[in-house]
Amino acid sequence: MDKVNARENPIEEVNIDDWKLLCDHFDSVQFKKRSDVNVDNRSQVLYPHTTGAKSLSQRIFELNEKDKMANSEKTNDGVDPSNGEQQNDSAEQQNPTVPPPEVVVYADTHKRRDGSWVHPDTEKNYANMTALSSQSGNNVPGSEIVDKVLKKKPRVSRKEARRSADSARERIASRKARKAGRKGDF
Repeated sequence: MDKVNARENPIEEVNIDDWKLLCDHFDSVQFKKRSDVNVDNRSQVLYPHTTGAKSLSQRIFELNEKDKMANSEKTNDGVDPSNGEQQNDSAEQQNPTVPPPEVVVYADTHKRRDGSWVHPDTEKNYANMTALSSQSGNNVPGSEIVDKVLKKKPRVSRKEARRSADSARERIASRKARKAGRKGDF
């Protein structure tokens, strides 16, 4: 649908003034630039995921809550009511076979409903993450394990990034000033 046709055929549920504002928004240079950036970003995604609209941090939070609920179901004497076995909380927390929540969420968000992996590499990545987690004895945070396996750069805070950008601007300004000073010497 072209711009003129779209503007003159609003959706019935939308107020005509709101529709015109929406058409103007979609036709703006700012929106088109952002859209192009988003298209480029999506093209760089190596492996699809099944996260949907829920954020990864929300999924990790829910996984931690689920673990807390499972632990609270144990009776005061340390016996798990589901199987009657004696449970040792400290041994369970140090168990290197239980991957960190970030690794579990990686698996959950890269599998289809039928349990198959969305891409063969995602299964290899998960195997590498669980191996690294076991080797480290869960002494390395899950986010670092995921970053290492996926070869992501270390995270930088906004403050550090701003400081780095300011420093770069100062170096560029200094170079320009030196060049300008040399030109004036002739």
